[in-house]
Amino acid sequence: MTSSSSRPRPTVLVASADPALREDLADALRVRYDSRYRVRTVASLGEAVQLVADGTGQAQGGGLALAVTTEHLTDADGVEALEAVSALCPSAGGLLLLSGEQHRVGLPVRALALPDGPEQWEAEVLPVVDELLLDWKLSRRKGATSAVSVVGSLYSAPAYRIRDFLTRNAVPFTFVDTEPDAARGTGDDAAADGGSVTVVLADGRRLTDPGLSLLALELGLSRPASRTHYDLIVVGGGPAGLAGAVYGACENLDVLLVEDDAPGGQAGSTSRIENYLGFPAGLTGSELAQRALTQARRMGVEWVSTRVATALVPGPDGHTVHFDDGSRISARAVLVATGMQWRTLPVPGVERLTGAGVYFGSCLSEARASRGRHVYMIGAGNSAGQAALHFAEHADSVTLLVRDTSRRPKAMSAYLLDRIEENGRVELRTQTEVVETLGTTRLTGLRLRDTVTGAVEEVPASLLHVLIGSVPAGAWLADVCARDDAGFLLTGTDVRQAVHESADRLPRPWPEERDPFLMETSVPGVFAAGDVRAGSVKRVGSAVGEGAVALQAALTYLRTRPQRSAAVPAPVPPAAVAPGAAG
Repeated sequence: MTSSSSRPRPTVLVASADPALREDLADALRVRYDSRYRVRTVASLGEAVQLVADGTGQAQGGGLALAVTTEHLTDADGVEALEAVSALCPSAGGLLLLSGEQHRVGLPVRALALPDGPEQWEAEVLPVVDELLLDWKLSRRKGATSAVSVVGSLYSAPAYRIRDFLTRNAVPFTFVDTEPDAARGTGDDAAADGGSVTVVLADGRRLTDPGLSLLALELGLSRPASRTHYDLIVVGGGPAGLAGAVYGACENLDVLLVEDDAPGGQAGSTSRIENYLGFPAGLTGSELAQRALTQARRMGVEWVSTRVATALVPGPDGHTVHFDDGSRISARAVLVATGMQWRTLPVPGVERLTGAGVYFGSCLSEARASRGRHVYMIGAGNSAGQAALHFAEHADSVTLLVRDTSRRPKAMSAYLLDRIEENGRVELRTQTEVVETLGTTRLTGLRLRDTVTGAVEEVPASLLHVLIGSVPAGAWLADVCARDDAGFLLTGTDVRQAVHESADRLPRPWPEERDPFLMETSVPGVFAAGDVRAGSVKRVGSAVGEGAVALQAALTYLRTRPQRSAAVPAPVPPAAVAPGAAG
């Protein structure tokens, strides 16, 4: 693993004429950001311009992310310095710290009053720095040049998985297709590179067929857990898990948040969320997830990604979660927020062509790759409608296949159906289902059937995105927590009913004299929130609310239990992840 001191990092620039203030501010920033950003200090505008102009920041891993200045430099004022830096590096953020409230109105730059002492910076300055760095990160994803390159075939399943992972982690990258259309010809020939993929990092190192765990560590997206025991482990980094983690940290709990892929879960791959309260213009699922993760980290939540929970072992003093890398971490309480996973399409050819033209869900990066192509999608829900409209901004055309015989499928919101009908690039084709995907090494066509007449036709196709619903990601708890017939975790009143009326539904007896708390599963101290919970409302807003409610129930539970001795820092060594191993 690359150490934080050698991993290429973007630069945060601190400029002030006051040497003590300059170093105190730089030290505060290093404590918080050193693993992800390189903090540089200057005293003058000339030094700042020289640092940016000579490419020092770029050479060290990704450019200038943010410039923080005080009112006065040795040769200029703070506003002049920020404007000069912005002219050289327009994508960088800027923050001016003022010694008083005066002259703050009408400033052309973001400004804050300088706190009285370093002890107040964490509460007053660093949250704004968090926000500015996140804005910079998201802006890079939307169009700035990236220092990371992914080299592979467009139809390579490993290459697709890495592109999807980087996109949902808001890591900007350049994709180099090793087999462009002109080289592919018209036949179903195998990919020239045999499906392998190479990731070229900012410092020039090349990773061949890297697993996602290794890639996350090298890019600083994840790090091993620092302890073996926590107050709360949250399994699942979607909206419910992120909300539970944030509120848990607000209550001074030691919180570990573990996600098997990228922040946001399925919501993180949504091209546009338009019905989330407080965002009238909408935002992408990835933007919402990145902002929530930044907030969680600011509250002190530890984040570990690319780790899959494989088992839960209840215990009298806490519960132990086992992960696919061999690590085991215990906690006084556990919040399960693993959400849903895409339902598979049970037709011939899909398993063979998954990642090679057939995809589950809709990766935003693939929309750009669809330029000049015709895209097929399957699905009648809002996710499918949003994806179709997003891909239509890039592809020549999109055909949305729906089994429903109605002209306006009932599962899709009216506003989306209206927009689809108005979009000249999207065709909504009803009473149609896919009965086979064609191709040997990549998708070449589809066999479609009319659900009313039974007529079958073949159409050429190179891209098929499947969004036909989801199943709860709770199978790893099948022998521990009670679930309903569809696999959703039972909680609260559902568990109470099972305890009193049909105890055979419980994998193990309920051991408490009390009834289960709200959001508590059939295992005391294990809670569930979000889409994985039976009876949940499948909306982002409700998932956030459930995460907060589950955390409150967990607090009630923890107050009834004696606290174990303080967790002793004892890093859990991650399993060795060889290049090419599954993430």
